[in-house]
Amino acid sequence: MKKEGIYIELDSVYRSVKAQQELWDEWSADPEKEIEYVKQYVAVPGYSEHHTGLGVDICLKKDEKLEYENDDMIADRETFSKIHEKIADYGFILRYLEGRDDVTGYAYEPWHLRYVGSKKIAKEIMDKNITFEEYLDSIEDKNHNYSAAIYQIEKTLKEEFQNKIYKDKISNVRFNVTKVYTKEEIEKDKALNSLKIGDKDIAFEVTYQLKPADGIDYNELMIPDGKYNEEIGWVTNISRLGILKYKDKNSYAIENFGTGW
Repeated sequence: MKKEGIYIELDSVYRSVKAQQELWDEWSADPEKEIEYVKQYVAVPGYSEHHTGLGVDICLKKDEKLEYENDDMIADRETFSKIHEKIADYGFILRYLEGRDDVTGYAYEPWHLRYVGSKKIAKEIMDKNITFEEYLDSIEDKNHNYSAAIYQIEKTLKEEFQNKIYKDKISNVRFNVTKVYTKEEIEKDKALNSLKIGDKDIAFEVTYQLKPADGIDYNELMIPDGKYNEEIGWVTNISRLGILKYKDKNSYAIENFGTGW
C-alpha cells in the first residue's frame, strides 16, 4: 500500500464510555446529520465495540491528504477492497458488512475492523463473507466460548423482550452483558447452586436499555430503576441477573431473569 502512496492510519481504537458519550453528543448536535443517520454509525454510549479494545477504525492518507469522512471512505471501494483482502492474515475481520445492517445493527463501515485473534477464524469469516454474529451463531458449544455465550444471551433476551415480554410496547432494545459466571463461581454461590444450573446453561449479569414504541409512556413498561432519556427516547440504566437455559443446539430460553437469584 505504501508503494502506491497509500498509508493506513489509526483513527479510533479503544474508547471509554465517556469518550463515546462525547462522540455521540458531537454527532447528535450536528445540524447536517439526522438522528437516524447518527444511530447507523455511532453506538449509544456503553454499547460500542470500541469499549472492548478489540475494535479499530482506520482512515487513509493518500497524496499527503487524509481521507477520513465516512462518505469518502465508503466510496473508495478499490482501496478498501485491497485492505479487506489482507486483514484476516493479521487476525482481523470486517465487522459491519454492506447490506447486513439487519444483522449487525449498523450500516456498512469499511473502516471498522474487529480483532478476533485467530487467523484461521478470521479467514473463515472473511472467506464466507458472513457477519461476526453469524459466525458466533454457528458455534454449538457456546458455554465454553465467551464471545458466543454473550452473543447468544443478548440475542435470546432480544427475542424474549420483543416477542413475549413487551411485544408491541417497545420499538427497540439493546443489551450489554457485563458478566458471565464461571462454573467455579456458580459452585461457590449458594443461591446460584440452588438453581441447579445445567452444564450447558449460562448465568449472567446484564445492563440494558429499551425504547418505548410510539404512543407508549415509559411508565407503562414497569421499570422502576430505569431512567428515561428524553434526548434519545430510551429508558436506560437497567441492570438484571438471569440464566440462559439450553434447550437444544438451536434453542435457548431465559430463566430467573431479574430475580436476584
